[in-house]
Amino acid sequence: MQHSEIMQRVVGILTQGAELERLLVEDVERTDLDASAIDEFIRELMPREFSVAGGAEPQDVADAIAAELVPAIGKTIAAFSLAFLELANEHDGTQPARTAADVLRDLALRAEQFDDE
Repeated sequence: MQHSEIMQRVVGILTQGAELERLLVEDVERTDLDASAIDEFIRELMPREFSVAGGAEPQDVADAIAAELVPAIGKTIAAFSLAFLELANEHDGTQPARTAADVLRDLALRAEQFDDE
């Protein structure tokens, strides 16, 4: 998957997330929300075939999988980081009561309350 397509998908996921949040604020009991864009993106992003020599050791298999996954995961993290920075810079440019850095600190403090699911 090319960098441009990854960025487009990240923007779509963030946009969908904002819409889901809006819908949940309107009705916290909603159960009809679809967040499948993330699952679909991960399935499309991750390689489905790995080359490993016959008789390979388990560590060789793990290394082959990691060699394919690390670049895809890195591109995705970079795209989310860039999207965040663009949003944060735009937000902070409006002189808000809370800067993006404040929001991140609060999120870090609340993170220990998140489920691992």
